[in-house]
Amino acid sequence: MPPRPAVRAFLDGPPAGLEALLLGELAPLDPLERACVEAAAVLGDHATAEMVGALTGSPAADVVEALRRAMRRDLIRTDPGGRRITLRHP
Repeated sequence: MPPRPAVRAFLDGPPAGLEALLLGELAPLDPLERACVEAAAVLGDHATAEMVGALTGSPAADVVEALRRAMRRDLIRTDPGGRRITLRHP
């Protein structure tokens, strides 16, 4: 069975402009903010500040502050319980 049209579009790469849009949101981040967002992307639905800290190798207080800055930019959000981190763009 061939992939559905929406899936087929991503087999050749992201839609035109999407990559630039996402990179544009990441460009102003400082190195730790970007590392935290990237760590959250790798961890997926199971991301917590502690896990992000373990992946980045950064002190917990620095990670928490970087995550707060990323949240103010609306790049990441917390679950209703405030414990897990999710990306605004899955």
